[in-house]
Amino acid sequence: MVVQNITLVDIVNLFIRRLKWLLIGLVVGALLLSTYTVLLVDDRYTSSVSLYVKNAEDPKDGIATINNLYAAQMLTNSYVIILQDPETLQKMAKRMTVSASVEDIYNALKIETTEDTAIITVSATTNDAILSQAICQALCDVAPEMLSDIVGAGAVHTLGEVPTAVKTGPNALKNGLLGGAFGLLLAAAVVFVVYLCDTTVKSKEEIQRMTDLPILGEIPSMK
Repeated sequence: MVVQNITLVDIVNLFIRRLKWLLIGLVVGALLLSTYTVLLVDDRYTSSVSLYVKNAEDPKDGIATINNLYAAQMLTNSYVIILQDPETLQKMAKRMTVSASVEDIYNALKIETTEDTAIITVSATTNDAILSQAICQALCDVAPEMLSDIVGAGAVHTLGEVPTAVKTGPNALKNGLLGGAFGLLLAAAVVFVVYLCDTTVKSKEEIQRMTDLPILGEIPSMK
């Protein structure tokens, strides 16, 4: 069949006729990716804590408070860089009760500033809940002395205690849905390609559409 003679109605009817194969592709894709996620992908655990940056100057009035907050916000950007410095990570590795290399700590850590605040959010994600919590705790222990020695201004305070790490991945349901969508698309592509490669004329309407000639006769099917 010539590609340009294919109409949208033909494609819709094709997918309706091959609905079984589309559903098989969807189910197989979902099962494969969800099974892979459950059996072969390691669990991920995240522990997170917030740090408050305080400027060294004690505000005396409203204007000073605004200036103080602005100065603390400026410090947070520098603090994030310092907290990810290899020297800081090395001190963290020595302080931790759980064994971890500097590279492991660097890959696990995520340090971000919260916009328009003096808050730094720290999170650690690994495949071990105890290790994730230990990395966060080590950073909270090391941060005040490191920042005081290097910057010499301001202070950082941990907002609450470092919580136990919680499981954050993998998401078998989400991956299963993605696998199902991929399987459905792959099955649809295969069905469509097979349809294009099939040059068999299946109806008199196809002959008329392909040749623009009238049908002179029709041989009845023998059943």
